[in-house]
Amino acid sequence: MMQRATQIVISVCLLGIGPAAAESLCGVRDAKTVLAAIDGQWTSHEKISLESSSDSYFRVPEPAAFVIRAGRIESPFLDSLQGQPLPLELADAPIYDVDAVDELLEVTRNEELADLLSDTPCGPEDLPQFVAHIPDTDGISAGGTVTLIPYFDDRVLKIAELELASAEALLFMTGVAYMTPANPE
Repeated sequence: MMQRATQIVISVCLLGIGPAAAESLCGVRDAKTVLAAIDGQWTSHEKISLESSSDSYFRVPEPAAFVIRAGRIESPFLDSLQGQPLPLELADAPIYDVDAVDELLEVTRNEELADLLSDTPCGPEDLPQFVAHIPDTDGISAGGTVTLIPYFDDRVLKIAELELASAEALLFMTGVAYMTPANPE
């Protein structure tokens, strides 16, 4: 009897930890509220598909640091393109729905993310979607968008769709990342 009671107590304690304890951001449309919930340092686990006129590539870079602070995003990759944090804007309407996200997960060979995000009570079209526009740059030109879809206050889907061009090549990059807090409390 004592062993059974101990198992129940342990089970109840474990249920309150991790993703189950996260707060869903379904239906939250106030940008300040969402940005406050996701402000901080994140670890980005990304898979990238690169397409050129002659070939396609697939990469899984090492997990990278990503910072969301005061409505701006920064990462080593984005900083190398722009040299400064990029402002995030709440999209007026959803950019990505369930089908679009599923397609991107397939293109980047990242289908397992669907399971990591499936416990949300809504789809991406009912979640806030923040966009950072990457303006064209000189030299190696990079333009496109980075979109953040915060499913929960501890899980964010990052979608990067960029065009990278130089005198020698034109690449289309699609990256999908699962982001979690770098220093979970």
